[in-house]
Amino acid sequence: MKRSLLLPFAAWALAGLSMGQTLTMPPHGSTFTGFTRGYYFEAPVDMTITGVQVMLPTGSTNAFQNFAIIRFDNAMPPPVFSATTNAFTQLVTGFDLPQNAFQPVSVAVSAGDLIGVYGNTTATVGATSGTNSYSDNTLQTGTIAGFTVDLLRTGFQTHLGSATSPGGMMDVFASTSNQITRIELTYTVGGGNTFCDPANNNSTGAPAVLSGMFSGGGGSGLHLEATGGPPSEFGYFLIGTGAETANPIPISNGLLCLSVTGGNGFGRYNVLGGTLNSIGSFDGSGVFQNLAGTSTVGSGFDVPSLVPMPGGMTIMAGDTWHFQMWYRDTPAGAGVSNLSNGLSVDF
Repeated sequence: MKRSLLLPFAAWALAGLSMGQTLTMPPHGSTFTGFTRGYYFEAPVDMTITGVQVMLPTGSTNAFQNFAIIRFDNAMPPPVFSATTNAFTQLVTGFDLPQNAFQPVSVAVSAGDLIGVYGNTTATVGATSGTNSYSDNTLQTGTIAGFTVDLLRTGFQTHLGSATSPGGMMDVFASTSNQITRIELTYTVGGGNTFCDPANNNSTGAPAVLSGMFSGGGGSGLHLEATGGPPSEFGYFLIGTGAETANPIPISNGLLCLSVTGGNGFGRYNVLGGTLNSIGSFDGSGVFQNLAGTSTVGSGFDVPSLVPMPGGMTIMAGDTWHFQMWYRDTPAGAGVSNLSNGLSVDF
């Protein structure tokens, strides 16, 4: 699977996009209380979903939100109820989070991916039933990067929440109704050319996902994000001069896909005391939070120009560099670690 990453001049030309846009929802139509509902859409461009907010019904004072985002396998739509499918990859979940703000995520999406978005709001933490703010019953559309996309109803017959479905989505279906649960997304355009994708599953039952975007900031201008990691486990990013997809090196439960042959090598962004330190840990939603002060947004890592490899190497215009993330996965066993997919970037 490949995800295109904007070149620096394109990132500036599309500054309004790279700084973030919002997939807005239609007005509230009616309220549904009970099982989980949402919508699915075909991504028109490579993008990174950066925030989720489940909208409230008119007059509701619910203080918490639950959400999940999935990618359907082979861009195959879910079947119409009462048939169901589990042919999807769960990309992110969020439980018992404050409703009054977009909750940060980092979900890499490729053009053509079929993405499902689900959620509800609740009055209390750990609730066993949630509230959905429905649109009206006409075909719903939204705008992503200037493209109009259909937002089609989908759901599953269980409450999405920490007490009732801690593993997230299951037994997903489509519906002939057009009433979708109103869930807004923020996103940026860009993603990256991935390899060794997907990576090996970790103790969450899914792989960690590495994505990137040009932010136009200092250093190299590249910002990396990682999602899908085991909560509270630490890790850091890697950089290499080559990619190895034919014969990646098994390391614990993961695969090192940065080449160490043919004159290639890799370095670790774990150098204490400066911009070459990307050490952090995954939060409860599986988003990698930077603990070294080297991310302007708190999560992920702002890649500097200097490379943590011998010889004082630097990232320069015209270069291609390759990235991966190493992380600990103690729930899978003492001393166990894993790695994300790889990401190739043209500067």
